[in-house]
Amino acid sequence: MQNKIDGLFRHDTLEVVLASSLPPNTKPFSAIWSFRKKRLPCWTIIKWKSHLCPHGGQQFQGGYFWHTYAPVVKWSTVHLILILTTFLGYHSRQVDFVQAFSQANFDCDVYMKIPHHFIVDGSRLKFNVDQPAPSTDYVLKLKKNLYGLCQAGYNWHEKLKSG
Repeated sequence: MQNKIDGLFRHDTLEVVLASSLPPNTKPFSAIWSFRKKRLPCWTIIKWKSHLCPHGGQQFQGGYFWHTYAPVVKWSTVHLILILTTFLGYHSRQVDFVQAFSQANFDCDVYMKIPHHFIVDGSRLKFNVDQPAPSTDYVLKLKKNLYGLCQAGYNWHEKLKSG
């Protein structure tokens, strides 16, 4: 979890701000952790992954997001392209974007509460097992997109289109 938090700060995705400096009637979203195990084909665990996500279920349209549509490719299309690539002798390659959604920018200000077991240390967050309840004096301002938000897929698609 600390590695994920450090990565978000390193990529300038989050910023610690005073809760008292928020605009009026602004309610920060809860912070949610999503955990996954990455496995080899033989089911051996090779990596434990974590994602810090704002609680997108607390959003409402027109206040925090306007568009959610993002096109998605069907597996039948992927299979067809791979068959044609093989049949015609073309070469293909796989692209993996690290922290993909957090590379896209926002169109509005979004704030998130400090996750449980983290304390504010200057302008960063540090894991502290003895601090179960987060500080209410600070919140995180999201400077870039994160998984869990209603508009996350749309923002990422717009970023890809602009590239």
